[in-house]
Amino acid sequence: MDDAAEKKKQILSTLKTKYRLMDNLMVFTKEMGKVVEINDLESLGAVLIMRRETMEKIDYQNSEISKVLSEMDQADKDKIKRVLESKCGPEELEGPPEKDMYDTNKATLALLEKIVILDEEINTRIRQQAVPD
Repeated sequence: MDDAAEKKKQILSTLKTKYRLMDNLMVFTKEMGKVVEINDLESLGAVLIMRRETMEKIDYQNSEISKVLSEMDQADKDKIKRVLESKCGPEELEGPPEKDMYDTNKATLALLEKIVILDEEINTRIRQQAVPD
């Protein structure tokens, strides 16, 4: 297997790990919403710690992807960046690793969008609870 193919496999593996971590982040975000609803500050602290730790792990996965990209030749690096930035369509992908990267990244971005929306809803509830009646 050539070096570029191996690097693509590394990136794909990292993207899959990142997706699992994002899924965990969604679970913690839902849990955060529940504890905010019942005003359980002790549980909220624990959930916030778990969310922060998960976000740090996601940041690490992002740095691993950047590291692998930096080791690739420019043409491969540019192609994979386009895949990861959703700047190419499925018809431009070459083979299963790129398609899997595209699909995994797309699913991760969709999950991130849901997390952001849920976070906004929770923040609105927190602000509403903070305003005295």
